[in-house]
Amino acid sequence: MRPSHAAPFRRSPVLRGLFPGFLALVLAAGCTAGAPDRGEVATPVGAEAAVTDPAAQLVRSANGAVATASVWASEVGARVLAEGGNAADAAVAAAWALAVTEPSMSGIGGRSSILVRTADGAVSGIDGLNQVPRSYRENVAPVGYDRVAIPGVPAALARLHAEHGSWPMARLMAPAIRLASVGFDLPEPEAERFAGAAEDLRLHSPESAPGTYLRADGSPWPAGTRFRQPELARTLQAMADEGVDVFYRGWVADSIDADMRRRGAFVTRDELAGYEALPALPVAGEYRGHRILSNFRPASGHAVIQALQTLEAATPEGAPGHAGAAAGHADPLAGARWAALLGQTMEQAITGRSRVVDGSEEASARLLTSRAFAREQAALLRIPPPHVSHERSERSDASEGSDALETSRSDIPLLRLTLPHEWALPHERALQGSAA
Repeated sequence: MRPSHAAPFRRSPVLRGLFPGFLALVLAAGCTAGAPDRGEVATPVGAEAAVTDPAAQLVRSANGAVATASVWASEVGARVLAEGGNAADAAVAAAWALAVTEPSMSGIGGRSSILVRTADGAVSGIDGLNQVPRSYRENVAPVGYDRVAIPGVPAALARLHAEHGSWPMARLMAPAIRLASVGFDLPEPEAERFAGAAEDLRLHSPESAPGTYLRADGSPWPAGTRFRQPELARTLQAMADEGVDVFYRGWVADSIDADMRRRGAFVTRDELAGYEALPALPVAGEYRGHRILSNFRPASGHAVIQALQTLEAATPEGAPGHAGAAAGHADPLAGARWAALLGQTMEQAITGRSRVVDGSEEASARLLTSRAFAREQAALLRIPPPHVSHERSERSDASEGSDALETSRSDIPLLRLTLPHEWALPHERALQGSAA
C-alpha cells in the first residue's frame, strides 16, 4: 500500500474489510447453472500439457512459459506467446484473464507490482500498488466501503503494455472479455472464498451481492456453477475500446464516485483521476547460487531477499539435518529447528522492512539486501531448546473468520506454525492482490 501522492507518507493499516459494492459495480457477476456451451471457450489444456515433470516442480520450455493461479489465465498467456506475442503481451493478457477467473484474489480493483527483465538483462519495475485516499482517516470500520483504496491494476497493466507490449491492448483484453461474458465453471477455491465472505457480502451490499457473487437468495454459489460476469465484461470492453483512462477519468470513475458517495467512503473521482502507476526500484540478492530479483518498497520484495540471505548465512551447509538424512540417520528435530530459523528470519525481515538509511530509498535498498546485513541478522538468530509436548492442536474454524493456518504433529516435539493470510475477497484483492 502506498500513500496518496499529495499526502505525506503514512503507513496504512492492513485493509481486510469486504467491500462488495465496489466490485458489484465494476466487476458484477451473474451465475447460471448448467453445462458450458460447446465452442464458446476453448478447453484449457495447453497450460497443463506444458508441465513436463510436476513432481520436480520444474518446467522447461524453449518458447516461454506462463504461470498463474488460474488454468484459463495461463492458457490465455500461453496462446499469446504461441501466436507471436512477446512476454509483456502474454503477461498483460493473462492478468486481465486472471481478473475474470480469480476475482476474489486478482480483481481489477486490486494492486500490482510488476518486475520486467528484458533480453539484454536490464531490470525495471512498475509500482501499481493501491494508494491511500487523501481523505482517509484512521479508526474506521474494519470492513466495508471505508477500507477501499485507489486501485492500481488497470494503470499498471497499461504502463507495462505501453513500455513493452507489441499487440494492441484490445486484442490482449479480448480473451478476458469473452471469459467474463460467456462464463466458466466456478473453481472450488473461488466458491469457497465467496462462501466464506457471504455474511459480509450480505451485510455490506444487500442490494448488489445477491445475484452476483451470491445466489439471488443470498446463499453461496456451488463450485462448478457456470459463472458469468456481464458487468465486468462491459467494463473491460470499455477499457479495450476507450483505453484504461475510462476507469480513472471516465464513466467508470463516475460510477465508482457515485457509489462511494452514497456510502460515505473515501475514494472519489478526483482521487481516481490523480492515480498513476509509478516506476519501481528493483532490488537483487542471491540465495545458494540463485539470483533473486524483486521490487523494493512498497512491494517489500527486499524483505524476501533479506530473509533468504539471512537464512543462508545462518545455515551455510543447508537446512539443518540434511547431511544427517543423507547419511541415513536424520535428526528428528531438524524440521523444528529449521522452522524456528525460518520463522525468525521472516520476522526480522518483516519488522525491519520500513527501515530508512540516510533518508534515501536507494541507500536503504542497498543495506537491506546486502550480504553484510544478512550476516548481522543471522548472528541474532537463536534456536530454542527442544520441548516435547503432547498438546493437540485445535483446528481453526473458518466460519469464525480465521484466516490462519495452524499445523502440528503429535509424534514429534510440538511444532505449531501459524501463518496469517491477508484474506482477499472480491474487492479486497482490490486492495491486496497482485495481478501480474
